[in-house]
Amino acid sequence: QQLSQELGLSDTQTQALPQEIKALREVGRTTSGLLKLCSHFCFSGASDVLTAEDECQKQLALRRERIRRTEREVKSQAERTASMAQLIRHFEPLFAKQPDEQTCPHICKEAKAALTARLKFLGKKAQGSKAELQSLLFETAAQCSSAVRSRALAAGFEAKTAGKMSHYQDTEAGGNAEAEWKKILAELAPQEPDADSGTLDVAARAVQGVLREAISALPRDPAPRCLKTRKHLGMPAWPSSGE
Repeated sequence: QQLSQELGLSDTQTQALPQEIKALREVGRTTSGLLKLCSHFCFSGASDVLTAEDECQKQLALRRERIRRTEREVKSQAERTASMAQLIRHFEPLFAKQPDEQTCPHICKEAKAALTARLKFLGKKAQGSKAELQSLLFETAAQCSSAVRSRALAAGFEAKTAGKMSHYQDTEAGGNAEAEWKKILAELAPQEPDADSGTLDVAARAVQGVLREAISALPRDPAPRCLKTRKHLGMPAWPSSGE
């Protein structure tokens, strides 16, 4: 009826329409029929695509394959990132960690003279009570790089063999691994829902899930190459290495 009105045909003329036009009108009433009518829209140019429905299925398959390929790439990058962070933390225990009484409980048991030596290594003058020195030590170490922080707050710190702080700063010239890892951990931390910020999209949630899986899958024991490096450098044996 709508087609007849658009063509300006009367009821009698409508009944006299060619069979092809009537068939076309019937085909357009279903989804499958509409897809067949649009079969000339073939973006891929494939010879095996006969209808628009075939083309839609082909494009859908291509997009699904791209998603699977992207998921594999994201998983690979997440595993490499988590593994690298673990390797760094093996030699720098305070990598991306805030120094305090919980992460450095041995500092709370040290004498004032030991705290003074650590502060001197960091280039700070030691003045005040033991509690004040401890607070100053944590505050100063938090502002340093992870290499300096881990060295200054190490359990076996010795002022005579510690060297100069500048030596550890030079080894991290231009590096921003700690800052980037902190960003990742901040994204993975539980957050209160915020109505203004909205919800994460599907892609962001998927990436976070892959990162969590990569971190949780890391082995507790250090990698064998870490133990070999410690031995080669004359470092103390790792407690769980059995050496």
